[in-house]
Amino acid sequence: MASKERLGSWHAYDVAVERNTMIPARDGVRLATDIYFPASGGLRAPGPFPALIERTPYDKDAARFVLPARFFAQHGYVVLMQDVRGRGIRSRMRRRMATTQ
Repeated sequence: MASKERLGSWHAYDVAVERNTMIPARDGVRLATDIYFPASGGLRAPGPFPALIERTPYDKDAARFVLPARFFAQHGYVVLMQDVRGRGIRSRMRRRMATTQ
């Protein structure tokens, strides 16, 4: 192939992350969500991007969730990693308060 055209998937973006954004569910319960954005020069890249969301009862900061989220953000997706009810920041704070009393 003589042209410099790239075939397949390639890294087009850096990644900007907003950690523990509290997003309300329909019933008002707020769920901790890490949002991975395609970025350029440390700022969110302009434009509409498709989005992927994963909700997990496990640690959303674990490498098995962070690495794929970063991969897809580098390839032009906004990725949301969300704690399910009873997990995440608010639940950890409640458990910590209950054990200290």
